[in-house]
Amino acid sequence: MTTKKTNTPGPWHYKSMGPKYGGWSIGFTRHVAEGKSCDALTGRDLPAHDVDERIARVMANCYNDGSANARLIAAAPDLLAAAKMAAHALAEYDEPAILRDVRAAIAKATGDKAEGVQ
Repeated sequence: MTTKKTNTPGPWHYKSMGPKYGGWSIGFTRHVAEGKSCDALTGRDLPAHDVDERIARVMANCYNDGSANARLIAAAPDLLAAAKMAAHALAEYDEPAILRDVRAAIAKATGDKAEGVQ
C-alpha cells in the first residue's frame, strides 16, 4: 500500500537570496517548541524559536529576475485552496466547462485524477 504524498502546508513565503547567491528562496516558517532542538556546539536545549525551511529555489534567467515565478510558487497553497472552494461552488451551478478546468488544475496540483476530465 502506498501512502499518498501531500504538499507542505502553507503559508509559504519568498525572499531574495541576495546578490551573492542570486535568485529567490521559497519556504515556510516552522515553529520549534522549547527543548525540541539543541545547540549543536553546546548540546543545550534551545528556547522556542522559528526556523525558515526552504521548499524551492528560483533562479534568474535571461528573461527575468525570477521574482514573478517565486511569487507564483509561494502562492501555490493559497491558489489550491481557492480552486477547491471554487470547484465546490461551481458544482452547485451548471458550469461544466469551467468546473472541468478547475478540477483539472486541482488534479495537476495534487497528483490526483481529475473528476470528469479525460
